[in-house]
Amino acid sequence: MIKSKTVQIVTTVLLALSATVASARQPEDKQSLANLEFLLGEWTLETKYANGAKANGTRECRYALRKTRIRCATESLFADGSARDLVSYFSYNASTNQFQEMTIYQRPVGNKVADLLLDIEEGTGMSRGYVYGGDGKSGPRVSEEWAISATSITMRMRLNRGGQPAHVWSVFIEETMARTQ
Repeated sequence: MIKSKTVQIVTTVLLALSATVASARQPEDKQSLANLEFLLGEWTLETKYANGAKANGTRECRYALRKTRIRCATESLFADGSARDLVSYFSYNASTNQFQEMTIYQRPVGNKVADLLLDIEEGTGMSRGYVYGGDGKSGPRVSEEWAISATSITMRMRLNRGGQPAHVWSVFIEETMARTQ
């Protein structure tokens, strides 16, 4: 009888402990594509490049592909009249609990693939990935730091052209988006 009671108590304690551990592993706020709704709408943007070039443009972000992605289309003009257009698709990968971004651009021809971690409460985001040239070859690693508010998003993009740690990568682009709608 004592042995049976001990087994019951140990079993109960183990079950309670496993339930506690399992609940600790579950994120309190399950993320989804809805966490990126702050992107939706129309924006004006100002982009400053490391080489001194500047561009102004617009960005429009809408749900796409039956609300499985957010598509942001950007059109920018430089002072010399040349243009740089790009399209970004943002999605959420539930198995990795990360947002993903795929951006395609035409100047220079290429694309960027990155994972995006957000802390909406803190108003920050961090994107890490790779840039690929028009020939499909992998280019530099890329890191972006986002500062997010209700009316603006500031992004600082850094490129790794060597083996240094991410916090010392050179800044390639600084971009500020201001909400128009």
